[in-house]
Amino acid sequence: GEASMDGTGDEALMCLPCFMAGSHNLLVLYGPGFFTRLWCCVELWCFLAIGRPRNAVHIERVHDALAPAEEGVHIRVSEAVCSHPEDEERLRTVMEAFPGGLDGFDEALSNLVNELLQDNAHDEERGR
Repeated sequence: GEASMDGTGDEALMCLPCFMAGSHNLLVLYGPGFFTRLWCCVELWCFLAIGRPRNAVHIERVHDALAPAEEGVHIRVSEAVCSHPEDEERLRTVMEAFPGGLDGFDEALSNLVNELLQDNAHDEERGR
């Protein structure tokens, strides 16, 4: 389940920027299914889209001993799901308005996540 948003539909989508604006930092602990959940993708994007600095996001993979090691994150929101089909439709409609549509959103979010992972790895190397 998801711990951050507690709503569905239009109300939750409209309130997301306000909810995120009340957060100064975002901790993302992701595993194999994280980026297959549409709300997770939207929440991460929204946090940065409202103007929060990239260094306010700490993202770390939660390792699964049985899962193969990843070489970068490749997000496909067209394959991501929500527990409520109407949420899926609303969220995808918003993402389709992104420059380049869903493919553009996938590329932008994948690049962003991979850059954040690199930033975090460099911070850890420097002992921060």
